[in-house]
Amino acid sequence: MRTKDTLKEIEDVAIFYQYLYMSPEHNVIVNNGLTDLKFEVNDKLQVMKTNMSFPQFGATNEPLDLTNVMGIIDKLKTMPPSQYPESFKSRWHEIKETTLGNLALNFINERHPKGGTNLQHM
Repeated sequence: MRTKDTLKEIEDVAIFYQYLYMSPEHNVIVNNGLTDLKFEVNDKLQVMKTNMSFPQFGATNEPLDLTNVMGIIDKLKTMPPSQYPESFKSRWHEIKETTLGNLALNFINERHPKGGTNLQHM
């Protein structure tokens, strides 16, 4: 059954992908119960996954469906923030607010251009 709650979660999925896309430095690390996995997006818009126990093997393309991303977001909601520990209650809150803030700045710049189309403002 399709619910409003799931529809709201899909909005978070978009934010997750926007965060990873906004900067090559943006990544998400979560533990899957066995190891830490790092997710990032490359210039070809592919989600790349690195097993942090074996980083020497490099990243692999990781197709993620909605339920996988929703699961990652659920884990991020229980993790402490990593960049601004005094400002956010969880890693997900940090990601979401950073992304929404950057999007707002980009939309303002779109309406009032004063140089550049840089996605990273914060």
